[in-house]
Amino acid sequence: MERGLLVSLVILVFSPSRGVSLTIIIQDPGSVTGTEEGEVTVPCTVTGGPAGPVRWYRDTGSGRQYLYSPSPPPPNERNDPRVSQVHQNHATDSSIRIVNLNLRDSGTYYCDKYGGIDVTLIASGSGSRLSVRAIPPLIITQDPGSVTGTEEGEVTVRCTLSRLGAAGPVRWYRDTGRGREYLYSTDPPPPNERNDPRVSRVYPDHPTDLSIRIVRLTVNDSGTYYCEKYRGFDETPIARGSGSRLSVRALPPLIITQDPDSVTGTEEGEVTLPCTLSRVGPAGPVRWYRDTGSGRQYLYSTGTPPPNERNDPRVSRVYPDYPTDLSIRIVNLTLSDSGTYYCVKYGGFVETLIASGSGTRLSVRGEEAPCSSNLFLVSVFLLVKLALLAAINAFLFVLLKLEQRRLKRVDAE
Repeated sequence: MERGLLVSLVILVFSPSRGVSLTIIIQDPGSVTGTEEGEVTVPCTVTGGPAGPVRWYRDTGSGRQYLYSPSPPPPNERNDPRVSQVHQNHATDSSIRIVNLNLRDSGTYYCDKYGGIDVTLIASGSGSRLSVRAIPPLIITQDPGSVTGTEEGEVTVRCTLSRLGAAGPVRWYRDTGRGREYLYSTDPPPPNERNDPRVSRVYPDHPTDLSIRIVRLTVNDSGTYYCEKYRGFDETPIARGSGSRLSVRALPPLIITQDPDSVTGTEEGEVTLPCTLSRVGPAGPVRWYRDTGSGRQYLYSTGTPPPNERNDPRVSRVYPDYPTDLSIRIVNLTLSDSGTYYCVKYGGFVETLIASGSGTRLSVRGEEAPCSSNLFLVSVFLLVKLALLAAINAFLFVLLKLEQRRLKRVDAE
């Protein structure tokens, strides 16, 4: 026929009220081509006939396989979840779309019309031949050598896809076998898993570069990291990288020095309590406490205070822009401020204790009031001074009188 139309067998159906009804199924074109991991539309137009479902099958005879129906499937069958109707609820167009194609999908697809109470086959299309072309295998390339990071630092682990793959996630795992540990996924994680919050994509908008960045490294992060591609439909593994070995070097322990270990202040005055870190530590606050055990009292934090606590408004950092000097100044001292003060470093999301200083003992003296003995000494000193001045004046007066007498004798002679 013109344009090679493939027309189904025409069935005459008699209805007492409507007479003879023709069911015509057209599958045009008779052959379609798809690409592995892609999608394709298989055509079918159904006109006329009684009410009833349209069902799709692949091939015939012993190899016949149920595929899809917009109505409930036959008993003991289920629709292929990769298949959907192109035009939902269309009166005549029953074409289907198949996604995530694979080579096994090649075959002849038949659009069948059923009707009646017993769902009898009314007409069958002549079929559309689907040919699925293979594509080159997906190859995942990872760093051939090892990657080195430093504790508390960050590192990039490379992963590149040779081409765009089928819809579905790329996931990262560390190590294999019983020690295999889930790390990160570009799509929602598998059931009962969660992405490591320290991990993110380096190039989130790049379709074939799935490299990741890991921050706040720990020594326990050392291992071999695998980049794996999965199919979205059934999450079948498609490809896997050869792995990248990550080695994390440990940092020297963080040491807090509080020197001197004792300081003295005066009531209503101010004092500086020393605290120096041996190096810049991991992200997290430095906090100050007074004393230990049941008498331990929160004082100050460089970050947000702990729950239900607040910073003492009399306390501030001496050098707020210096990353390793966490010394504090306390003003308006009271006698009750006496005690041993500890500088403590925390790190990580859960604020794990990293290091603590050995403590600085603060002694606050009360203001000294004048006492009676001091007043007595002052009085005696003043009296002695007055007596001495009087004696000097008397001596000078005697000398003056003697000099006057001598001058008179000289004049008389």
